[in-house]
Amino acid sequence: MRRAFLAGFATATAAIMLPWFFAIASAQAQTFPERGRPITLIVPYTPGGGVDFVARTTAAALERELSVPVQVANRPGAGAQVGITSMIRSRPDGYTLAMIVKPTVLTHYLDASRNAIYTRASFQPIAHLYSVSYAVAVPANSPYQDFRSFIAAARANPERIKIADAGLMTAPHVMLSMLERAAGVRFAPVHFNGGAPAMAALLGGHVEGMSGGGSDFVPQLGSGQIKVLAVTADGEDPLLPGIASMRSMGVDVLFNTGTGIAAPAGTPATTVQVLEGALARIAATEIWQRALIGYGITPRFMGARDYAAFWLDFEQRVGPVLQAMFAR
Repeated sequence: MRRAFLAGFATATAAIMLPWFFAIASAQAQTFPERGRPITLIVPYTPGGGVDFVARTTAAALERELSVPVQVANRPGAGAQVGITSMIRSRPDGYTLAMIVKPTVLTHYLDASRNAIYTRASFQPIAHLYSVSYAVAVPANSPYQDFRSFIAAARANPERIKIADAGLMTAPHVMLSMLERAAGVRFAPVHFNGGAPAMAALLGGHVEGMSGGGSDFVPQLGSGQIKVLAVTADGEDPLLPGIASMRSMGVDVLFNTGTGIAAPAGTPATTVQVLEGALARIAATEIWQRALIGYGITPRFMGARDYAAFWLDFEQRVGPVLQAMFAR
């Protein structure tokens, strides 16, 4: 009798309590973000620069969309690995996000020597914000006045043509390695600490060419100091109108770095939807788009699902190039 009573009591209690628990869980999911609770957006670089600019521009808009504080936290170090690691170690609740740049993040987890605690599966993509196409440029008085003659010269003189880039394993260096593989040539890369000193070396005649993002070349192209030979976009780069793509000239290089926002894996789907929706509305505004374009950045919004697919495709295309670079 006692056992039957207890069993009946437990069943009745469960029937009463379970819907209450589910209701509480549902309410918590629907109330993200909690009023007054700040969201932290980690920028794994020092203040200044394109990533930081986009993060701060987007954070200000996100505050208005979600009616909660959105704080930008610069956590540089180890080529962005420090800041990304801090995000991965945070609770997957949507309150800690990070700006993620590809291929930079790939160099962390595809290079075993870096001992990264994460892989692609450790991230929950939220939204892709912008892409940057790359290009090869030479001084205006260079003997290489078109891309085909430039490649022909590199093929005839392996490891003789010096090309400046923004640093070892940076996106311009990765692009140059992709060009070498696709065209069957070998350059002599010269690594600088950023795009500005690389451009100074190009203009000073210390190198024959430079690999860089489209925005790196706009001022000098406009003043007639350089000639851009080809871009890595799939078509025309809005920042470099009239410049042919490498693909259109028979060299199969398609390379656009991608920057977006991600959270730790395990972030609730409802939370992802709230953040993704807010970022989609921000990215659709003319004021946000104009801010990025004015900085020399091309907006390219993707939602969480498309961003995840882009990440996978990027890794499949660029990963083998990185692995070959690690082995050198």
